[in-house]
Amino acid sequence: SIMYYGTQLLGEAGFSANAAIILNILNGVASVSGITVAILVMNRINRRVMLLFGYFGITTAHLLIGLSSQLLSPGIFRAYMILLFVILFVFIMQGTAGPLVWLMLSEIFPLEMRGFAIGISVLILWITNFFVGLFFPSLVAAFGISGTFFMFAVIGALSFLFIWTMVPETRGRTLEQLEEDF
Repeated sequence: SIMYYGTQLLGEAGFSANAAIILNILNGVASVSGITVAILVMNRINRRVMLLFGYFGITTAHLLIGLSSQLLSPGIFRAYMILLFVILFVFIMQGTAGPLVWLMLSEIFPLEMRGFAIGISVLILWITNFFVGLFFPSLVAAFGISGTFFMFAVIGALSFLFIWTMVPETRGRTLEQLEEDF
């Protein structure tokens, strides 16, 4: 939603239309920077730890966007705080969960069903992505920036709990060892 509607979000935060378009470029910079960091550290840090850190950061950024929108009075300070937390979200997302999900999907499924299982996973990913993209403007119109990002924070917290309790470490293990465990 932030990548699709970044300009609208920054406009809602308090920036002019022109400033929102220009400042939205920072999302791209954060995205490229985050993925660069991920590529450099992904095989040096345990994947589960990196994923937990990522979802903690993503959830915290969502919470901070919501709190800034709700607690700060409209004005340039509020707008820049929301911008800061949006950039933080994009950097953390692209530096952790974004690339790790693809790597871990290739590791957790048994060989005989890996292609099919990844296909189903990607289908669910894109369907979810479609619905987030479709309903984000309606959510912001109905609940405001605060309510929308508080909902995202709840989903992030539930995702964190799922990772904590269900996702195994895959780094340093062969595909055969992982297949045996699953």
